[in-house]
Amino acid sequence: LEDRETPTCFITSNPAIIRTTRLGKFVMKPQEEADSSPGPLKRMMNWLRPKKGRSEGKSQTALLQNLTKVMKYIPGKARDIHTFVAMHDYWLHSTPENLKRMMCLLLDRYVDGFAGRVPVQDAVKYPDAALYHPDAPAPFEDMESYRAWRIEQGLPVSRPDNEVGAAGILTMRAVILSGNTNPLDAQSRAIEAHGIETRTIYSAILDYRPAMEKFLLQPGVDDARLGDVDVLLQGMGFPLVGGMAGSQPDKAAAILSELDVGYFDLIPLAFQKVEEWRTSQVGLMPIHTAMNIALPELDGSVEPVVFGGPTETSDKHAPNQPEIDQTARRIARRVRLRRKQNRDKRVAIVLFNFPPNMGNAGTAMYLDVFNSVQ
Repeated sequence: LEDRETPTCFITSNPAIIRTTRLGKFVMKPQEEADSSPGPLKRMMNWLRPKKGRSEGKSQTALLQNLTKVMKYIPGKARDIHTFVAMHDYWLHSTPENLKRMMCLLLDRYVDGFAGRVPVQDAVKYPDAALYHPDAPAPFEDMESYRAWRIEQGLPVSRPDNEVGAAGILTMRAVILSGNTNPLDAQSRAIEAHGIETRTIYSAILDYRPAMEKFLLQPGVDDARLGDVDVLLQGMGFPLVGGMAGSQPDKAAAILSELDVGYFDLIPLAFQKVEEWRTSQVGLMPIHTAMNIALPELDGSVEPVVFGGPTETSDKHAPNQPEIDQTARRIARRVRLRRKQNRDKRVAIVLFNFPPNMGNAGTAMYLDVFNSVQ
């Protein structure tokens, strides 16, 4: 790659690969091999070089926000550096429109015959955390505007003094921006059909705590925080904090304990087609079992349900409507139960009794069942 003269750009990848980037006069060499560009450009080059592969996207986009208004108009290396940093903004906000704008920028600057012939536009930016609804024109950055929109649309709105209730659904920003939202949309609508408010919350990072703090928790008494939903569903396919490769269940458990509601597992298929999963004698592939069931269970999730995935006719995810409808009914019952006064609830206790009729009722290894029940 280092010997190629063709414009080449690598972002959010292995540092050794990123260093092979070559855009016009901008060459991402290791620091010891870099040229002696004087002044601000040299300092900028040192900042852009990957450092142990961590937080690259954030540092690049922060730099872009400060310098983009000037750098893109300066010919030579400054504009090439702007291209490299701008690639992060397009990619990290990767809607179809932004990907089109990214390609137009590259064509305009690095392909003969295209300069001035295609539109060059900055990336359309989206918040790192927001509320999404399939019928809304854009994501909402705060609860006030989301509630106002729901009231305007005549949709259920949960309040402490009513019986509506609310269900939170977590997902990734990339899913929303890609438009691959059919299972999420179907699940949200199925829950709303039971008269319950839904809050589909996306996060741009694999730590959902900031998004939860913003949209699911409210101030309580003596600096405590109270949960503002009656149930939470995770629909991102990853653990709550750290993703599949860096799961931190202790931190996840801490904020889930603070929220203090049921936490349910919605599984989006990625490595299996829906038809393969339905007809398989094994069910989920081992990677799905580990990623979508075992790791979220360490956080505290329960009742895993496969609610969508790619099909034999399309890579775009399709909703599993029977599972979605079943989940909506379960969630509705959970919400109603949580909203009900304790005096109006009935409790059932199921005791082990196998084999039957042999005096085994309530027996269990090393457990004092009857005293526990009492």
